[in-house]
Amino acid sequence: MQKTYKIALLVPSLNGGGAEKVIVNLANFLNAEGHNVCIITTRQGVYFDFINPQVEIEFLPKFTFTLLAINILKPIPQLVYLIKFLRKKQPDIMLCTLQSANILGPCARFVARVKTKVIIRESNTFHSFLTHKLSIKQRLLLYGMKLSYGLADSVIANSPYTARDVHNFLNVSEEKIQTISNPVYSPESEQLSFERTNHKWVESGEDYIVSVGRLHPQKSFETLIEALALLQSKHSIKLIILGIGGEEKNLKKLALELGISDKVDFVGFRNNPCPFIRNAKVFVLSSIWEGFGNVLVEALSVGTPIVSTDCPGGPRIILKDGKYGTLVKIKDPEAMSKAIAELLINENLYHKTMLISRAQEFSIEKIGKEYFDHFLKVLSQEQ
Repeated sequence: MQKTYKIALLVPSLNGGGAEKVIVNLANFLNAEGHNVCIITTRQGVYFDFINPQVEIEFLPKFTFTLLAINILKPIPQLVYLIKFLRKKQPDIMLCTLQSANILGPCARFVARVKTKVIIRESNTFHSFLTHKLSIKQRLLLYGMKLSYGLADSVIANSPYTARDVHNFLNVSEEKIQTISNPVYSPESEQLSFERTNHKWVESGEDYIVSVGRLHPQKSFETLIEALALLQSKHSIKLIILGIGGEEKNLKKLALELGISDKVDFVGFRNNPCPFIRNAKVFVLSSIWEGFGNVLVEALSVGTPIVSTDCPGGPRIILKDGKYGTLVKIKDPEAMSKAIAELLINENLYHKTMLISRAQEFSIEKIGKEYFDHFLKVLSQEQ
């Protein structure tokens, strides 16, 4: 009989995001395997209802994480709470993800002086540190990350690109880094993809392309909107964007300036993007960089053809160098429009069964087992 382990998963919130979804998927998988699982977070968020009721939830005191000097004391209540939690519960493993948790978790274990093994899950490349001169806040953040990653027992990176950046930027030894893809695919994806969207374009069978992500400069939705404008001369195609964020106003303004505001619809965050993706002619990812790119696996899982930027992170790996989707240069609307047009003309360029088969390689069961096997490896190491 398999031994039962106590596993804590530390994540800042359960709001919509790839890292948060990974934590929920892992929690449910590990719970189904018979382990005692606890998610430690600050607030519920949109993924809260997807958590198995048997998974324990601990809520930390809320704070907005920042390392600006004026707010340097804000994390202390959470640190104190987490120290008490570790001393009381003494989990075998604590997996941390996203910056604030990745700093807080190892520091709490260091102060608590418990035997809990701390593993950091790094979900993004460090491209943002390369785009401009580092601010004081970023320098402090980088210093804090170097300290905390040094205290951790292991770091899980979701792609070789992420692993490379963890090694280069944070001076983490390669022996301490394990690359494991994100657990995204679920057999329920196909069933979920047949739910109604109550969106007029989708329900009426109009031709559209779709993209999913935060409305943030990283996602470069302006490239996609410009590509859509270029397509209009030969293809009367529309665009649905799922996601929320601070760039919505700017993106709507761009669509208006390009004369295609009636062709672009921002529908906000949806718990279930699968019906939008399944009914689309093409799924497009326009990011400048990615950690992994969960949405690409979601598109593969319902057999929708993909155009993705060949950005740092997971796209080239997920699409296997273009075998399962078309890769284009970042910030190149013309190349993107040509790639989309090719898929609109040749709908059988990528066979649906082939795409779904690729998605299954990122199943929650397969990747969940890889996570647990790594937990056992770390637990076998001397303290």
